[in-house]
Amino acid sequence: MSMSVVKGVRLGVALVVAAVGIVVTGCVKNQLRIVTKPTGSSIVVRDAKGRVTHTGTAPFNLGLSFDSGKQPYAVEAKPSSAMDDRYVFGKKSLSQEEYDALPKDEGANRRILEIDLAEKEYLIVKHVEVILDARRRWRGVVTQSRAYKDIKEAGGAIPGLIVEFGENLGIQSLALSPDGNRIVYSVAKYDRTAQELSKIVESATPTPLNVIGANLHGVDTRRGGIQHITSDNFRDMFPSFTTDGEYILFTSNRRRPDSEDLLEIHAVRREGIRDVYLDRRDGRVLRPTQAADGTIAYALEDANWNDEQHRNTVWTVKGKNGYPYQIQGGTQPAISPDGKHIAYIGGDRNLWVVEVDGSNATQITSGSSKIVQRYKDSLNVEERRRYDCFVEDMGVFERMPYSYPSWSSDGEWIVFSSMEGSDPTGRPNEDVWAMRSDGSGKRQLTTNGSTDRYPLLSPGNEWIYFMSNRGGRWAIWRIEPSLD
Repeated sequence: MSMSVVKGVRLGVALVVAAVGIVVTGCVKNQLRIVTKPTGSSIVVRDAKGRVTHTGTAPFNLGLSFDSGKQPYAVEAKPSSAMDDRYVFGKKSLSQEEYDALPKDEGANRRILEIDLAEKEYLIVKHVEVILDARRRWRGVVTQSRAYKDIKEAGGAIPGLIVEFGENLGIQSLALSPDGNRIVYSVAKYDRTAQELSKIVESATPTPLNVIGANLHGVDTRRGGIQHITSDNFRDMFPSFTTDGEYILFTSNRRRPDSEDLLEIHAVRREGIRDVYLDRRDGRVLRPTQAADGTIAYALEDANWNDEQHRNTVWTVKGKNGYPYQIQGGTQPAISPDGKHIAYIGGDRNLWVVEVDGSNATQITSGSSKIVQRYKDSLNVEERRRYDCFVEDMGVFERMPYSYPSWSSDGEWIVFSSMEGSDPTGRPNEDVWAMRSDGSGKRQLTTNGSTDRYPLLSPGNEWIYFMSNRGGRWAIWRIEPSLD
């Protein structure tokens, strides 16, 4: 090979090296350390086209090369699973100019990007929901719900606290005495020690808990203080007061171990428990309420039927109808004070009102299916998985679009829980609503983004009592209802 050729080759290589050197110089990486508050967040870095270039866990070191167009990167920070209940997803853009403005990491040739994740306005509250599962067994299931830290209403009204329940280990309903001075409720008991139960609730384990009993408790709405009304290992559930306030109606398995009948206990005096109605057809008697004429409306859950229409029905006993009388298919009945109408949740999950003889059933809410679908669409992957497991494994819905109707003492208003409204993130939320018995005048009474259930109007409509997880702990609250 001639010298000239060798020189030419060397010159060509030199030119290539020079050219490569220019490219390499333009791609020198900018060293970066990403830290987050709280620490341990998952980091994803994307380029201008949305492609993932880096992943890691903060604190996280990496190198970035900014192209000639100076298009920024997107740095995403997701809180760790341990902190997911408290913090929201964070994101920052990072251009060359923004990188150059970052503080230097002392002792290292790099910059520091700090991402402070904002605390959520709400907490994820874990509690036990008592249900009848697909096999017709009473179970406690750990569920999760949002609870906003701020207890106030949207307009600034601050509700009054009556009594705090903490984790709400299976409270299914509330009952208000006719004079408005006392609230009675039922607290479930499970086949686990208090320590075991606390661990299960905290971990949100979906393992069903066996309900071995439930006891009636009461609280004074004026002075507080909890009273234990029953204390045996029976399932005493769904209390309500007789219209004279003398007795508390409730359902219990005291007479049939594997089912429920309608019993009563004196509201004040220490007396024995008396039978009111014992079902002879192997049905479960649930959620009784009584009118002034003595008529009692109740829900009957019949294990002999598989379809919803026949399994859950509304009945009356005593009063004008005398013997047990089937009214409609549905659940959660509440009879009006004058005994003329019954409000209930129909098989379509809307709120209905029917005359006490079963005639003229009138649907007074609508859109239940759309509300449920909107709620499901708002869930993230993990929440949707839990929702589907709840429905498939337990055989019941995790959330009801309309639920827990009750009447004002004058019979003009029906209050109920509804998911028509939304929390501040746009997710359908359980709030307290009211409407007249003919379906007119519908209005939302609570607007906090937390879960509000079991509404009850005091005599004269001065107060509305309800149970809520606002502030992060379940409690009974009251506000002025602002009814015309």
